[in-house]
Amino acid sequence: MGEVITGIGGDISLGASAVAHIRSFQYSKTADNLTYASSDTSGFKKTAEGQKGWAGSADIYLDGVFPVFPVPGTKYASTVFTLKSGETVTGDIRVDAVNSILVDIEGSGGASATIEFTGDGAFPS
Repeated sequence: MGEVITGIGGDISLGASAVAHIRSFQYSKTADNLTYASSDTSGFKKTAEGQKGWAGSADIYLDGVFPVFPVPGTKYASTVFTLKSGETVTGDIRVDAVNSILVDIEGSGGASATIEFTGDGAFPS
């Protein structure tokens, strides 16, 4: 696994509007390297560079201002990630799954969930 980026805040946006707040997150670079063997490799496996990407997960929360959970399969452009140093980076994500949804049924608190996402485009750094 490559460099893991972690942080403590941010927002997931759809268009110009924030959809959810990020409480914490982590993401890292991925690569789908292909293995092959041929007569030129004497039977040993070699690898060819494959597609590169990035993926991660985030703990998110909603409040009265942001009442909608991110929808799996939807692209959220300009998602802002706040690193532990306080620096912010921006990247586009596509939500793969929404897990562990918690809702305060008494109505006095917000709702939260964990999402899994895949980066859509360049690695934010």
